[in-house]
Amino acid sequence: MFSQYRILFSTLIMAMAVALFVLRNGYQGQPELIAHAGGGIERETYMNSLETINLNYQLGHRYFELDFSWTADDQLVLIHDWKKSYKRLFNNHSEQPPDSQAFVNMPMLNDHTPMTLADLVNWLKSHPDAHVLADIKDRNVAGLHHIKTHHPEISQQFIAQVFHPREYPEVRALGYDRVVYSLYKIRIPTVEIKTFIKEAELFALAMKTVQKDFDALLQTANDHRVFVYVQTINDIEQLRSLQQKGVNGIYTDFIYEKQGELVYQ
Repeated sequence: MFSQYRILFSTLIMAMAVALFVLRNGYQGQPELIAHAGGGIERETYMNSLETINLNYQLGHRYFELDFSWTADDQLVLIHDWKKSYKRLFNNHSEQPPDSQAFVNMPMLNDHTPMTLADLVNWLKSHPDAHVLADIKDRNVAGLHHIKTHHPEISQQFIAQVFHPREYPEVRALGYDRVVYSLYKIRIPTVEIKTFIKEAELFALAMKTVQKDFDALLQTANDHRVFVYVQTINDIEQLRSLQQKGVNGIYTDFIYEKQGELVYQ
């Protein structure tokens, strides 16, 4: 009987230690790697296609950054933009968004399958351990509202992204508990970014190595236990170098984990 109590007590102490570590380090389950635009495939990037997420899921990724743009009939589909990406992936030079039905019926590069938000929702239902970091190119808050309103059953698999501190209260009010603050789109003074990092409850901060005051922002995030991603990294040695500086993870096209080791596709 005594030995049973001792085991129970030891288990409780270990659980408390883990909880304290989580509290002190701000750990919320962030992965080291996020598959950028669904991840790379066949040496191609920015595909955001069904084949892309299927492959990278098979390679072990469970977190996917995906690009969303609005169609002419006001639906969200997976494409980075209606200019360079539209031309490269669909050989379309119009630079004007099609309606959603036309989009899914267009021949895509390498015979890949384009996806609407509804297609992605169906995929997520069959992959409940997958998570999507939504990079909505325009009307970000409206897009996040659309996801919550029309697809509440899988909205918890979405991680919201904000590009300006003023978006944060609206996004949290929508019920998104995991929020990434991404610095690539909006330019505001470094002091304002630091203040936001200190005050907001963030799942992570995401920035590029060319970000102004990169080292200072990284230090602020580290000081306040905010997980930091750098985008987009495809070199394992560069990743290790960034980690030595205090970076926690990366968005990547071609790096994945295999048997506990990082490898390149």
